[in-house]
Amino acid sequence: MTSIDDTLLDLARSQHGLLTSAQIQRLGVTRLVVSRWSRGGLLTRQLRGVYAVTDPLETATGADAAEQAHLLRCRAALLVYPDGVLAGASAVLAHGLPVWGCDLTCPVVRRPKDRGRGIHGVHIRRPARASVDTAYGAALPVPHALAELATEHGIVPGVVSADAALHRRLTTPEEMRAHVDGLAVRWSSRATAVSKLMDGRSESPGESRLRCILGFEGWTLVPQVEVRDESGHVFARLDGVIEGMRVALEFDGRIKYAEGNSAVLLAEKDRGDRLRALDWIVVRVSWSDLEHPARLFAKIRGALATAASLVA
Repeated sequence: MTSIDDTLLDLARSQHGLLTSAQIQRLGVTRLVVSRWSRGGLLTRQLRGVYAVTDPLETATGADAAEQAHLLRCRAALLVYPDGVLAGASAVLAHGLPVWGCDLTCPVVRRPKDRGRGIHGVHIRRPARASVDTAYGAALPVPHALAELATEHGIVPGVVSADAALHRRLTTPEEMRAHVDGLAVRWSSRATAVSKLMDGRSESPGESRLRCILGFEGWTLVPQVEVRDESGHVFARLDGVIEGMRVALEFDGRIKYAEGNSAVLLAEKDRGDRLRALDWIVVRVSWSDLEHPARLFAKIRGALATAASLVA
């Protein structure tokens, strides 16, 4: 057999492009044929006993590819364990939220504890107390998933995902705190910290990371600050402002999207001129700066010194 039977293709389409070995063998397809399909690129192994009929990641790159690959493995895991519930970072992704700094090697699934350790490539945990339906299967509710992600991966990854959840109104600070207060697990202090630091005004993972990094240095970054002209009209909205100072931090996305568009570049220049006329100091922050906090802190200290001299 040089092509996959139409019956199997129809079944795969109903299962997000996935088939189990048992389903394939019930149609009379031998393991030798399955091996040939795999070598020929018709099937891609996701987990032991689960294959993808086509490669849905061929157009994805970078972080998107890693997230899509993980979500496909999540679907595969729930095919193997229909009684399972996605948890941790897997559940956060299933809710359509971004993750950063998380190991996406294996899906995390909660299921009845007496059902065994599970197959290689899937982290199995004790049963979930609650679950909700997502496009990728049953998953922990958003506050539960966020708390698990924070305890497992740390405060900054937790804040990145929690900020996005607040911004999209998928949870509230009250719901998050109510769940965190009941935690009695190792590293629960991380989830507690996230519940205090989360802020839905941050609009991207980069802005969330920036706010956390500055907080660790003792600076408070106020997100999405509007600036008005002499007539009271808002002419700029700044990604973040150092509390109590006219020092604005702008993430590099603005310049990236402006490249190649002369009208946008001119508008950005006019915006910058108007900010400077009002004694605002603007610090451009890149993704690279987030990986080198000492360099970022030096830039900010220089901006703070300049702002202080303008006031004096």
